[in-house]
Amino acid sequence: MALLMYQEGLIQPIPHELIPNLANIDPDYLTNLAMDKEMRYSVPYMMVATGIGYRGDRISNLEPTWAVFDRADLSGRMMLLNDMRETIGAALKFLGYSLNTTNVAELEEARDVVLRWRNNVAKI
Repeated sequence: MALLMYQEGLIQPIPHELIPNLANIDPDYLTNLAMDKEMRYSVPYMMVATGIGYRGDRISNLEPTWAVFDRADLSGRMMLLNDMRETIGAALKFLGYSLNTTNVAELEEARDVVLRWRNNVAKI
């Protein structure tokens, strides 16, 4: 949202001297993940990780990757988050694309992956 707000002239640069805790933001996060690496117009609020949880005593030979949702042998035994950003994001990462892509072809490909996964999940 910060990029859109910037493009619309709705936000101003952040005065870093007024926020001493900026020094505590992980530089690896800024370098590798943040869109606004210099924190000119936005500051990371929190970092959230989404993963795959499973019971190793009930499922054997599981490789914990997003590809697990393609496994027909687990059909009806899996669930996905009911969150479009998380789900489409998982499909984008599965395909090797950026979570922030605006490429229509990549987004359509990710949509098709989620629709394919839907055939195997019990619940979203």
